[in-house]
Amino acid sequence: MARVTFYDLPAQQRWTKIQLLAQAALRKGTPILVHCATDGVAMELDDWLWTSREDSFVPHEYVRPGQPLKDLEAKVVIVADELNPHACQVLVQEGPVRPEFAQTFASVIDFVDHRTPELLQASRQRYKRWREVDGIELDYRKEG
Repeated sequence: MARVTFYDLPAQQRWTKIQLLAQAALRKGTPILVHCATDGVAMELDDWLWTSREDSFVPHEYVRPGQPLKDLEAKVVIVADELNPHACQVLVQEGPVRPEFAQTFASVIDFVDHRTPELLQASRQRYKRWREVDGIELDYRKEG
Protein backbone atom coordinates (compact mmCIF):
# COMPACT_ATOMS: atom_id res chain seq x y z
CA MET A 1 0.00 0.00 0.00
CA ALA A 2 1.35 3.41 -0.96
CA ARG A 3 1.52 6.16 1.62
CA VAL A 4 0.90 9.88 1.04
CA THR A 5 1.72 12.36 3.80
CA PHE A 6 0.63 16.00 3.64
CA TYR A 7 2.49 18.42 5.89
CA ASP A 8 0.68 21.62 6.77
CA LEU A 9 3.34 24.02 7.97
CA PRO A 10 4.37 27.65 7.43
CA ALA A 11 5.89 28.25 3.98
CA GLN A 12 9.20 29.42 5.45
CA GLN A 13 9.64 25.99 7.09
CA ARG A 14 9.30 23.91 3.90
CA TRP A 15 12.99 23.63 3.09
CA THR A 16 13.89 22.92 6.70
CA LYS A 17 11.34 20.09 6.64
CA ILE A 18 12.80 18.80 3.37
CA GLN A 19 16.24 18.88 5.00
CA LEU A 20 14.96 16.89 8.01
CA LEU A 21 13.23 14.36 5.74
CA ALA A 22 16.44 14.00 3.70
CA GLN A 23 18.50 13.46 6.86
CA ALA A 24 16.07 10.76 8.01
CA ALA A 25 16.27 9.08 4.60
CA LEU A 26 20.08 9.16 4.74
CA ARG A 27 20.08 7.51 8.17
CA LYS A 28 17.81 4.75 6.84
CA GLY A 29 19.69 4.43 3.56
CA THR A 30 16.51 5.21 1.63
CA PRO A 31 16.98 7.20 -1.58
CA ILE A 32 14.54 10.10 -1.99
CA LEU A 33 13.63 12.29 -4.93
CA VAL A 34 12.86 15.96 -4.27
CA HIS A 35 10.84 17.48 -7.09
CA CYS A 36 10.86 21.28 -7.47
CA ALA A 37 8.41 23.25 -9.60
CA THR A 38 11.12 25.01 -11.63
CA ASP A 39 14.80 24.75 -12.42
CA GLY A 40 15.33 28.04 -10.54
CA VAL A 41 13.74 26.67 -7.35
CA ALA A 42 15.74 23.46 -7.69
CA MET A 43 18.99 25.45 -7.97
CA GLU A 44 18.05 27.56 -4.93
CA LEU A 45 17.24 24.45 -2.87
CA ASP A 46 20.47 22.83 -4.03
CA ASP A 47 22.48 25.88 -2.87
CA TRP A 48 20.52 26.10 0.38
CA LEU A 49 21.18 22.45 1.25
CA TRP A 50 24.92 23.01 0.70
CA THR A 51 25.09 26.11 2.88
CA SER A 52 22.21 26.20 5.37
CA ARG A 53 24.02 24.73 8.40
CA GLU A 54 27.36 23.00 8.79
CA ASP A 55 26.05 20.65 11.47
CA SER A 56 23.16 19.43 9.32
CA PHE A 57 24.75 19.01 5.89
CA VAL A 58 22.76 16.78 3.53
CA PRO A 59 24.81 15.21 0.72
CA HIS A 60 22.70 15.41 -2.39
CA GLU A 61 22.79 15.79 -6.15
CA TYR A 62 20.82 18.16 -8.33
CA VAL A 63 20.11 16.54 -11.69
CA ARG A 64 19.55 19.24 -14.28
CA PRO A 65 17.12 18.57 -17.13
CA GLY A 66 18.75 16.43 -19.79
CA GLN A 67 21.75 15.47 -17.65
CA PRO A 68 22.44 12.04 -16.17
CA LEU A 69 22.84 11.26 -12.49
CA LYS A 70 26.56 11.62 -11.71
CA ASP A 71 26.62 9.87 -8.33
CA LEU A 72 24.93 6.48 -8.68
CA GLU A 73 25.01 6.17 -4.88
CA ALA A 74 23.21 9.49 -4.26
CA LYS A 75 20.53 9.11 -1.61
CA VAL A 76 18.98 12.58 -2.08
CA VAL A 77 18.29 13.66 -5.65
CA ILE A 78 16.76 17.02 -6.62
CA VAL A 79 15.00 17.44 -9.98
CA ALA A 80 12.80 19.98 -11.71
CA ASP A 81 11.39 17.51 -14.25
CA GLU A 82 9.24 14.46 -13.76
CA LEU A 83 12.08 11.99 -13.87
CA ASN A 84 13.41 9.52 -11.37
CA PRO A 85 17.04 8.87 -12.32
CA HIS A 86 17.82 6.78 -9.22
CA ALA A 87 14.59 4.74 -9.09
CA CYS A 88 13.74 6.30 -5.71
CA GLN A 89 10.66 5.01 -3.91
CA VAL A 90 10.10 8.22 -1.89
CA LEU A 91 8.96 11.45 -3.57
CA VAL A 92 9.09 14.78 -1.76
CA GLN A 93 7.04 17.36 -3.66
CA GLU A 94 8.59 20.77 -3.08
CA GLY A 95 6.66 21.49 -6.25
CA PRO A 96 3.77 19.22 -7.25
CA VAL A 97 3.89 16.66 -10.05
CA ARG A 98 1.22 14.99 -12.15
CA PRO A 99 -0.72 12.33 -10.20
CA GLU A 100 0.36 9.64 -12.68
CA PHE A 101 4.03 10.31 -11.89
CA ALA A 102 3.45 10.55 -8.13
CA GLN A 103 1.65 7.20 -8.11
CA THR A 104 4.84 5.43 -9.24
CA PHE A 105 6.34 5.97 -5.75
CA ALA A 106 5.76 3.90 -2.61
CA SER A 107 5.71 7.04 -0.48
CA VAL A 108 4.80 10.62 -1.40
CA ILE A 109 5.36 13.65 0.81
CA ASP A 110 3.50 16.82 -0.11
CA PHE A 111 3.02 20.22 1.47
CA VAL A 112 -0.07 22.33 1.97
CA ASP A 113 1.02 25.50 0.18
CA HIS A 114 -0.18 28.68 1.89
CA ARG A 115 1.87 31.14 -0.23
CA THR A 116 -1.12 32.20 -2.37
CA PRO A 117 -4.84 31.39 -2.40
CA GLU A 118 -4.36 29.61 -5.75
CA LEU A 119 -1.56 27.40 -4.41
CA LEU A 120 -3.60 26.60 -1.31
CA GLN A 121 -6.55 25.58 -3.47
CA ALA A 122 -4.27 23.40 -5.61
CA SER A 123 -2.99 21.71 -2.42
CA ARG A 124 -6.54 20.99 -1.34
CA GLN A 125 -7.33 19.54 -4.76
CA ARG A 126 -4.32 17.22 -4.58
CA TYR A 127 -5.42 16.03 -1.12
CA LYS A 128 -8.96 15.38 -2.38
CA ARG A 129 -7.60 13.53 -5.43
CA TRP A 130 -5.46 11.26 -3.21
CA ARG A 131 -8.52 10.43 -1.06
CA GLU A 132 -10.15 9.00 -4.17
CA VAL A 133 -7.23 6.68 -5.07
CA ASP A 134 -7.64 3.06 -3.99
CA GLY A 135 -4.83 1.50 -1.99
CA ILE A 136 -3.46 4.78 -0.61
CA GLU A 137 -2.81 5.40 3.07
CA LEU A 138 -3.33 9.16 3.43
CA ASP A 139 -1.90 11.09 6.38
CA TYR A 140 -2.23 14.78 7.28
CA ARG A 141 0.15 16.43 9.74
CA LYS A 142 -0.19 19.99 11.01
CA GLU A 143 3.10 21.51 12.21
CA GLY A 144 4.37 24.92 13.22
